[in-house]
Amino acid sequence: MTSLSRMLIGLLVAMISLIVAATVVFMKVEDLTPVQALYFAVVTLSTVGYGDIYPKTSLGMILCVIMILGGVGFFMGSIGLISNAIISRRDRKAAEAKIELLSEIFLRMIAIGLLERFTASNPQAERLRAKLAVTKSWSEKDFERARNDLDMADFVVDLQTIDFPEWYSFLQSQSHVFLHLLCNPAISEGLNLTSVLRRTFHLALAVNSPGHEISTNSTERLHEDIEPVYRDLTLLWLDYMATMMREFPSAARHIASTNPFRSPIP
Repeated sequence: MTSLSRMLIGLLVAMISLIVAATVVFMKVEDLTPVQALYFAVVTLSTVGYGDIYPKTSLGMILCVIMILGGVGFFMGSIGLISNAIISRRDRKAAEAKIELLSEIFLRMIAIGLLERFTASNPQAERLRAKLAVTKSWSEKDFERARNDLDMADFVVDLQTIDFPEWYSFLQSQSHVFLHLLCNPAISEGLNLTSVLRRTFHLALAVNSPGHEISTNSTERLHEDIEPVYRDLTLLWLDYMATMMREFPSAARHIASTNPFRSPIP
C-alpha cells in the first residue's frame, strides 16, 4: 500500500468517525431520529446547509458552528494533503528516473570497464562468472539468488597481474564522466549511487600514476580500495540488469551479451 493510499484511508476513517460522533451528539442535543441526525451532520459538516433541519438549542447552535468551521478546515486540509502527496509522488518518480539514467551512464562509461579489468585480474574469476552468467531467460528469482550468492563470492584482485598504465589511461579518459556525475544535482537523490560513485572516485585517485612500481603501502591501500568497489559495482550492475530485464527486455538481452563477467578482456 502506497503512502497516498494510506493517507486517503486515514482521511476517510477520520471523516466517518466525525460524522458518527456528530450524529450521536445531535440525536441527544436536538432530539432527532438517527436518520435526521445523520443527515444534519453530513449537510452541516459539508457546509451545504439546506435549512430544512436546523438547531433549536443553544448547544446545538454552538456545535453547528464548530462543525462548519471544522468541516471547512477538514476539507481544505484534505485537499492540500492529497495534492502534496500527488506532487511528491510525481517528483519522487522523476528523481528515480534521473537516478536510473545516471546509474546507466556510470555503468556503461566506467563501471563495466572496471569490472572487466577487476575480473581479468581475479584468480577466482571463474566462480564469479558462474554466478553471474546472466541470460535472457533470467527471472527475478534468478537475480535474487545471484545477489545472495555474492555474499559468499571472492572479490579479490591479484595486483601483480594489473596493467597499471592501462588502468590509469582508462580512468583518466573517463575523468570528465566522474566530474559531470558528481556535479549533477540529481545525484543527491540516490544515496546508494552516490556512495558507490565516491568509492570508485577514491579508487581512481589511488591509481594516480602510470608508474610500474608501487610501494607496499600503496599495495595495501589498493587492496582496501578495490575489493569494496568491486563488490559495489557488481551489485549495481546486477540491479541494473534486473531492472532492464523487467522494463526493457529486448535491450537487456543485448546488454547481457556484453556481460563484463563473461570472459576476461584480451
